[in-house]
Amino acid sequence: MIDHRADLFLLRFIQPTESMAAKGIGPSFERGRKASSGILLAFLADFLCLYRFAFKALLVAIAFSPLAHALSDDGLPPGELIDIGGHRLHLHCEGRGEGAVILESGLGGTSLDWVLVQPRVSAFARTCSYDRAGYGWSDIGPEPRDADRIATELHALLMQAQIPPPYILVGHSFGGFSIRLFAARHPELVVGLVLVDAAHEDQFRARTRAGLGTPAAPTGRRFIIANYQRIPDSLPASVRSPAQRFALAPKSVGALYSELGNLRTSASQVAFSTRPPPKVPVEVLVRDAILQADSAKEGSIEGSADGSIDESAEKGSARSKGQRGGEALWLDLQRRLARTMPAGSLQVVSGSGHHIHLDRPEAVVAAIERVWMRMKTDAPPDAPSAAKSPKAETP
Repeated sequence: MIDHRADLFLLRFIQPTESMAAKGIGPSFERGRKASSGILLAFLADFLCLYRFAFKALLVAIAFSPLAHALSDDGLPPGELIDIGGHRLHLHCEGRGEGAVILESGLGGTSLDWVLVQPRVSAFARTCSYDRAGYGWSDIGPEPRDADRIATELHALLMQAQIPPPYILVGHSFGGFSIRLFAARHPELVVGLVLVDAAHEDQFRARTRAGLGTPAAPTGRRFIIANYQRIPDSLPASVRSPAQRFALAPKSVGALYSELGNLRTSASQVAFSTRPPPKVPVEVLVRDAILQADSAKEGSIEGSADGSIDESAEKGSARSKGQRGGEALWLDLQRRLARTMPAGSLQVVSGSGHHIHLDRPEAVVAAIERVWMRMKTDAPPDAPSAAKSPKAETP
């Protein structure tokens, strides 16, 4: 087995390789971990991988237990629970005006991830964040949890909640996949996109071609998530407690397991379904970690959205080179993404990591406002008209 870092949300997963299995080598996490711990983890990983269907069934059973309720209950949700046909999704809207800004979180994220962005955007536009099925206050949803299903459920949510278009879609990381699929399927509803350090459909093949080592997503169904309980370090203290409880909830672990396991499928869905690209303004925001990597001390860099990670000072030099190579590739992919959009633009956000909306929320707000202003001033004649409502106050 081998310990990997997932390409999104700083996740770490364990997956066996044929050569390691033949040698009887188990997973090794941190330097100094006792061999007995490695053997126990290897046994646990094999058990959960070989019996993954039983494991998923167990997660579902636990999700409806009093224990799960205690772990995930944080009182009444700030928004509404909308039934989209068999399960409910939590939708939280603020502000008013024509159309809406829709916020889509990254892998394992919840509506709480937008706590620094949503209040500011709602000052000039109606703004809605939501929890995908299994996360936050939302119910468990049907599988597989891939970008295709998520985009379909988002459309159903907006229709059932009677949120009138046009929409500006904002997607972080993995959320970039689902909002791009949404825009491709419903171009008449979408007037702009903001991609926040978003996933790229070619990122897995590009890493392989570049010889960057370990995969950035599972290559099969046999894996376990070693740090599913992790929440972003830059999440404000005011929401860290509920965010941590949500991350520990069995339903969230099940949703995360399915999204990560279907990550490559989601990438393929985007690759085959988003051509031609939408003819709307697209703001591509990318972290400046490559600049930070140049100035950081050897062995002190923590990887993020492309799978490179410096795990120990002992291997700092080699990992730093891999880190910078991964960051350079990530920046190149973001530039390519912006170039493929007829009205795309790219901004490297200084002082930010993968969670730009938490590290530099003002940059995300500014990008949304630029697209919103273009919607107000340059709307095409055939743009959908929103239901009449009081106009938002311009800041």
